[in-house]
Amino acid sequence: MEMVVVLAILSLLAALAAPHARMNLKRDKEIQLRETLRTVRAALDRFHADMMKRKEKDPKGGASPNGYPYTVQTLVDGSEKAANGPKKRYLRSLPVNPFAPAGTPFQAQWTFVSYQRGDAGITSSSYGTTLAEVQTVSGDKDIYDLHAKTDGIALDGSRYADW
Repeated sequence: MEMVVVLAILSLLAALAAPHARMNLKRDKEIQLRETLRTVRAALDRFHADMMKRKEKDPKGGASPNGYPYTVQTLVDGSEKAANGPKKRYLRSLPVNPFAPAGTPFQAQWTFVSYQRGDAGITSSSYGTTLAEVQTVSGDKDIYDLHAKTDGIALDGSRYADW
């Protein structure tokens, strides 16, 4: 009889702790996502500032005429600081979306926001637009921002894709 009471109490405690554990896991992933976005955006800003300081834009260095990288991989591989200078790397590795399932390809984890679109030749900024409108000017050239391709609502009520 005592064993049944103990098992009932343990089951009740486990049932009460499970939602709290799930919320903590979600909160940890949200913190990782915010940190990843902050890190990549800071790297994009540093890259842009460095490229704008240079007088000539070098396509071999991975910079567009606007001074932004063509791909996020450029931030990892680095760009030439000078004609014979060492490469400057802005990220240690490609960013990972903590909400993406394991094995998800890099391109499927993120929405890249750019001034140019590779397939349609769109050359406009997404400043002041909603994320739905950003999707129309997103592309694979001249990347100046990124958003997580994650459907879901954060603990604060915002959408992950809007971060």
